[in-house]
Amino acid sequence: MLQSFADLNFRWKIALPILLLAVLLIITGALGMQTIRSVASASEALSRHHLPAITLLLNADRDLYQAFVAERSLLSDENGRQGDALRKSHAENLQQSYDRVHKYAATQQ
Repeated sequence: MLQSFADLNFRWKIALPILLLAVLLIITGALGMQTIRSVASASEALSRHHLPAITLLLNADRDLYQAFVAERSLLSDENGRQGDALRKSHAENLQQSYDRVHKYAATQQ
């Protein structure tokens, strides 16, 4: 192999490494473009599908926390003045959380 390279004339000795580097550069560029397309499609899937689903779960978690706060406030309400409002808030937040979790489940494959 080295002997055949040594037997080449000077023009080919200069051209072959440059051609090899050009081919490697083209391959690297093609792989880079393919990777960029892959990242772009993953980013689009994230923004169109996963982020709205995560938002639903985050809002469901907030509703559960608000229901928990209403429940704790109901337990500590000694005079019973806020009882009806707290029960209503508790029930609404539980229902909203339930609805959001089921909406999230419907978005999953």
